[in-house]
Formats: sequence, C-alpha cells, structure tokens
Amino acid sequence: MTSRIVAPEKDAPLRRIPIGSADWPFLRRNNFLLVDKTPLIGQLVTKYLKVFIARPRRFGKTVLILLLEELFTHGDRNLESTAIFGHWPFPEPCPVISFSFLNITTDNITLDASGKTDLTSFE
Repeated sequence: MTSRIVAPEKDAPLRRIPIGSADWPFLRRNNFLLVDKTPLIGQLVTKYLKVFIARPRRFGKTVLILLLEELFTHGDRNLESTAIFGHWPFPEPCPVISFSFLNITTDNITLDASGKTDLTSFE
C-alpha cells in the first residue's frame, strides 16, 4: 500500500499546513492538510518487533508517533476518513507510555569528571 492524496473539490478553499502543531485530534478537528500514511501503519505494527524512526527535521515524526498513540489507545474510531479505518489489527486498547525530550537541552545537563550525568533529576 502507498500513501494517498485526495484532490480537493473544485473551488474549495486551500487547507492549512500543520506547521508547529503535532496534536492529531486538533489537526483533524480543524481540517488541516494531512497526507494519509495510515496504509503503512498496519504493516509497521504487525511485521516488525522494533522500529527506529529517523527522518529529517519537520518531516512529521511527532505527528506519526501521536497517530500511533491515538491508534493504540483509542483504536481507529477517530480516523474515519483514513485508510487504516476498519483495518486496525488491535481491537482492544493498549497502554501507552510516552516520553518527551522536548525540554531537555545541553543547558540542563551537567557531566561529572567521567563524562556521565544523572538523568533522574529531570521532571
């Protein structure tokens, strides 16, 4: 399967591009322009035990991760117009643990003489 792009109706207003926001429900609710990459997500979660997602900056990594969180916690019920709707392989919700490194900068980290740091102090 491949991603699909749906052409807008003639004379339809242009949809906004979601720059700076990765909140999947917000993007859907406010009709932002999104490329449906959900046909590949079913394969991603059923064929591989471990996945490393490396993409350039501003290429949708956070949106993808939040979409996965949405699927695992709520299933496909909020994804009516996407390719994964009705094809999500996990009928029951799954617990999701989320870590964010957004506020960790080199200013927050001090190293000891061995070059190690204690990361337990981060909130």
